[in-house]
Amino acid sequence: MADSDVKGSEMLEGSQTGLKRLEDMFAVMIGWMDKMVLETSVRMDKMEQKTSKIMRQARFEMRQEYRAALVRQDLTEEVKEELVAGKQQCEGRTGVAESVVDSRLCPEVVDTGAAKTVVGEEVVVVQDLHVADQQLCGMTGHCTTPRGPLMCTITVGGVEEELPAFVADMEEPCLVGLDSLVQSAACVDSRSMQMQV
Repeated sequence: MADSDVKGSEMLEGSQTGLKRLEDMFAVMIGWMDKMVLETSVRMDKMEQKTSKIMRQARFEMRQEYRAALVRQDLTEEVKEELVAGKQQCEGRTGVAESVVDSRLCPEVVDTGAAKTVVGEEVVVVQDLHVADQQLCGMTGHCTTPRGPLMCTITVGGVEEELPAFVADMEEPCLVGLDSLVQSAACVDSRSMQMQV
């Protein structure tokens, strides 16, 4: 029996060492897990801060876009009102005269509110012309990019003039502006809708 007592105490001593190692390993694992939990918590906090910042920025941008849309809507309404007012002002300011542009018959709209003379693309033979930096916009809101200017022979009321004109895609085939009216010394009577050249 003495032998069995010795063996039992040896086993107890060996299992205590194994148990100590197991406890140490468990403590190390707990330490790693605590460290992982802490790192995960820090990462989650950072992600939450980033998400919060992104959401604030997105809300700010949405408010800005909404405000911009309201401003655009207000401006659109203003422009529509101005177009209606402009059309009403144009009544009595324009007239149509029979004319010839570069040997082609062309009903010419005489517009004392237009700064430049413009002829339609179908009226003149156009080659490589300089494209203007600005757009030409009519009272209806239709905009086009004019090209030129080029010198055209324009005959109105039997008087032939060599006048500069821009070329553009527009509703009217010919539009005589103030530049041509002044150069040709035309006299426009808006009340009687007559023009003398």
